[in-house]
Amino acid sequence: MAASRNGLTALVLALLTVGVLIVPLCQAAAAAADGPGNGDGEAAAVAAAEPLITAAELRKARPPRQRTRATKTPPPPPKSTSSGPVTNAKPPPPNGITFEGGLSIIFREISSPLFVFDSSDGVRIPLFINQTDAEKYLGYKIRIRLTPQDLPAAWAESEPVPVQDIQIIGTLPSNSQQKEEVGPGGVSQVLIKPVIYTVSACGYPAAISPSALRNILVNGPNTPSDAVTMQNAYNYCSQGRVVVNNSNVDIIEVKLPCTGTTTSPPVRNFNFTPATSSCSMPVYLDMMRIASDYVKNVLGRSLAKDQSRMLVVPRELAAFCDWSDQAYIIPTATSEAFINGVYANDLTPYMRLLGFTNFYLSSARGEPSDFNIDQSSVMGRGRFCFNAPNLWRLGWVSPLPGGDLNGTTLTIGRPRAFFLPGQNTNPQSYLRINPTWAITGKEVYNNKTQLPLPVFFVAHRYQESALDTFSPPTSSIYVHSYKGTKDRFTIDFSYRVAVLTGTSRIYRGPYGLVVRLTSSVTSWFGGNATVVICRASGEMENVNAESCSDGLDNDCDGRVDAADSDCANAIRAPSPSPPRRQPSTTTGSSRPTTSG
Repeated sequence: MAASRNGLTALVLALLTVGVLIVPLCQAAAAAADGPGNGDGEAAAVAAAEPLITAAELRKARPPRQRTRATKTPPPPPKSTSSGPVTNAKPPPPNGITFEGGLSIIFREISSPLFVFDSSDGVRIPLFINQTDAEKYLGYKIRIRLTPQDLPAAWAESEPVPVQDIQIIGTLPSNSQQKEEVGPGGVSQVLIKPVIYTVSACGYPAAISPSALRNILVNGPNTPSDAVTMQNAYNYCSQGRVVVNNSNVDIIEVKLPCTGTTTSPPVRNFNFTPATSSCSMPVYLDMMRIASDYVKNVLGRSLAKDQSRMLVVPRELAAFCDWSDQAYIIPTATSEAFINGVYANDLTPYMRLLGFTNFYLSSARGEPSDFNIDQSSVMGRGRFCFNAPNLWRLGWVSPLPGGDLNGTTLTIGRPRAFFLPGQNTNPQSYLRINPTWAITGKEVYNNKTQLPLPVFFVAHRYQESALDTFSPPTSSIYVHSYKGTKDRFTIDFSYRVAVLTGTSRIYRGPYGLVVRLTSSVTSWFGGNATVVICRASGEMENVNAESCSDGLDNDCDGRVDAADSDCANAIRAPSPSPPRRQPSTTTGSSRPTTSG
């Protein structure tokens, strides 16, 4: 039987009365958090809710692996002129408690996305749902069904809830956290307008003053264009596509009470003192709610919906937490983000949070054994630019002309050479390789937000500016994989799978992909690198007459046919020519590479 709004409110008040919403401690070693998510529908993504869910509890509550049954995005729901369910939506299933609302995401610096159901009554419920399935429902109004015993478990035991059923019943209004306008030269630019609260509470001062924070974020009248500010960094890393300036950054100092009752739903008592050890998202969501109410009701200020909110937590209330920044992304409302006061003077978390809240970028990961430390993207551990998959996803930078490869343009044994400029100095600067030749038709994926197989990106990175720092600052070729599309609700990770330098020049990846760095030249005045992209049929030549005399570099080692030692003992077809004849110039030498 579906629970009415009054029933839900009564249940929540009852739970509050008996005191089951006591906040558990959430200090846990998130460095040992979930392994890298890969967007394949097998890694369970769960979300923090009210009351608190600790990282340790989430890991213990990880659901069994699930299979995604359908590979197609659910069809658009029927149109409706009312705010309620569409008339021809399926009725609620029996024997369960149903809620209506939308799905939200929690992005954290060091963990996989977590998913929370935001009900129409302002109640947040953590869900067991894998990422591939969750992406299908982002942006839609949905109805979920829970068993009666699941709701008390979610609230009293701080455990995520398994969903019995999900139905799409309508669409939700989009709320973009950015505004596009036409800039110089007719280039479309994104205008970012964050609101940042510097908070003091419980006798603890704000972690940073408004004036000091403004100096980190935006330029003054005499700030040089290469000074390390968020305004300069976004302008440089986006090649002028993102605009942050002094007039659009709002910094508000707010003094919060230490205890009290929230005035906006869900109404409940709060006590920020435990935040010194709880490190929990709901505590900070309460801070944000109270700060926003203060700005609206006391300061009399009206904040626009397209202004993402950030809150800098007092240092003493987050000093023992294992995160520097985290964001609560609500696709249909204003997203909220939080910065650990310990990092209040560091530009990196502010840059990364805007990547979460404004552009829906997910974490940039290292290899599966090298969790979340991609040094080439600010969405990982980079300072301060983005990696090639991020740039492709956002549409800020495109592949080189002729450098968007697939099974048709990259055939077996025919290497292609490309000259790569620095990634951030040219609007067309990297390679993108889609291994369409390996698609079997049996892949499981969401065709709106995912591709059948990961696509590979190859970019030349070096320290081109103080706004894009690398160690060492010399040339490196970064190879990334990324399975996502350009859809707004794509939240797949990008993975750094290889870094090629003067001492490590070859990457042999899946699907026969081989990337070789052949030369590079860099300086403060510019640079380029030459890479060869090849598709191999195997790790070595097949020792038979066909493979060793077809004029192809089948194993992509840079040697063709008889010039390859793999072909030294190849069986050759009978020939009237002398048995020790020399290979011809056509089949015995490397075929010239083709410039992209």
